Amino acid sequence: MELELINECLMGLSENYNVNPYIFGGIYVGAIPFFTLSVAWIIRNKRKGKPITLPVISTGFFYPRLTCT
Repeated sequence: MELELINECLMGLSENYNVNPYIFGGIYVGAIPFFTLSVAWIIRNKRKGKPITLPVISTGFFYPRLTCT
């Protein structure tokens, strides 16, 4: 059931934005590890008292923004 919902969501994005839904989905899934590593980088720098500017920018860049309406 969830796979059908995901497929329907990706196909809807394909119609709205004229993109290949499987490539878009692959990029989305591929960004998740980088987002997670960026959050870990923020936490590590915050604990060590280092600046968190670059990790915050990185996290914002890799934030997975997928909205299916």
